[in-house]
Amino acid sequence: PTISLPQPFVCIPSSYQFNNSSTGANSYLWNFGDGNTSNQFAPSHMYTDTGTYEVTLIAFDSLNCLQPDTAVILIDVFAVDNASVLTIDTICPNESIQLSASGGTTYQWFPAIYLSNDTIANPICSPPFTTNYMVVATDLCGSDTAYASVIVYNEIVNAMNDTVICITNSVQLNAYGGTNYSWYPNTFMNNPGTQSPTVTPTSSQLYYVDITSPFGCLYTDSVLINVEANIPLPQLNNDTTICIGDFAVLTAQGGNTVQWSPANLVNNPNAFVTLTQPNQSTVYYAFLSNSCGGILDSTFVE
Repeated sequence: PTISLPQPFVCIPSSYQFNNSSTGANSYLWNFGDGNTSNQFAPSHMYTDTGTYEVTLIAFDSLNCLQPDTAVILIDVFAVDNASVLTIDTICPNESIQLSASGGTTYQWFPAIYLSNDTIANPICSPPFTTNYMVVATDLCGSDTAYASVIVYNEIVNAMNDTVICITNSVQLNAYGGTNYSWYPNTFMNNPGTQSPTVTPTSSQLYYVDITSPFGCLYTDSVLINVEANIPLPQLNNDTTICIGDFAVLTAQGGNTVQWSPANLVNNPNAFVTLTQPNQSTVYYAFLSNSCGGILDSTFVE
């Protein structure tokens, strides 16, 4: 027998009309591949689910004058407006998740950013923050759209700011927002598995902390502990002479902070470079300090 295909596909909920080009037979058995059969010459059949089905026709002579013959074809069954995306779990920052769309034979994702491939049904998605996606699924029955939101946990998890200490001193490190903490390297460190260990580094050291959040996400942050070995070595500008009404520039170096005095005669008493406009000769003092202590120096404006 011969089966004639008007078209190689059908769109649910439409029925598919099969053609029969067999000759010499007077009985027929159709198997539509979905559990249904027919003994009509050229039946019509409605599929209830999408997929590719193997259709078999057996044509035979009820008088047994001819040997039975068999023909097999494949038919694709599509649905109209059935694009969908599987539910997506919330992910942690720096994690990936696989999207899974259905309802088409070709796919196009928008936006394409953070996707391993924007033209397949199941791309790997690695967004750094919550991102909304749309997928257009297309087959021979048309196009349809589906939407997915990849939610990324947005947690406030971090470590303390960098700081400075004097050699032989200790400092307490701190991290926030987690349920578990692991600090490293743990040299000169007390209790590295706690939120706030104490360290006594002998030189400047960058410390890292792995923080496990309440949602189980793992974050890594760092703290730089600068270690100073001596009190400041002050460097002020040389004594200078100006005319009445002019400005003089005062500069100081050598410490982490500075305090100029008389404070009321300078533009900014806490700036390493500041201006003054004295109406008489004046001695300006700069107190320079760091984590190890402070020292006073002076410059003269005449």
